[in-house]
Amino acid sequence: MTVVPEYGILLIGYAATLLSMIYRFPQIYQLYKTKKGDDISIAMIVIQQLSYILAILYGALRIDYVYITGSSISFLQNVLILYMRRKYSYARVSESSIGDCRV
Repeated sequence: MTVVPEYGILLIGYAATLLSMIYRFPQIYQLYKTKKGDDISIAMIVIQQLSYILAILYGALRIDYVYITGSSISFLQNVLILYMRRKYSYARVSESSIGDCRV
């Protein structure tokens, strides 16, 4: 006997997926706006990425498309954050080295 009906369980899954998709938007926007990502922890992102890989695998083994979708989108958002962090960190190093050149 299930306490929560199947549609209720799906609704909870969709709500969790939606929240996991939108909670990184402020960080992505902040990176874009400030063009600065040095304060983002690489260790945190790597641990999150490993957890998402395992979650995607778990979802695939359980044939849970909601879980797979949410974890995949979160994984891709972290890839974007890492890309932006590297891009803006590299741009700042390039700008500072240009200013050091004297003729």
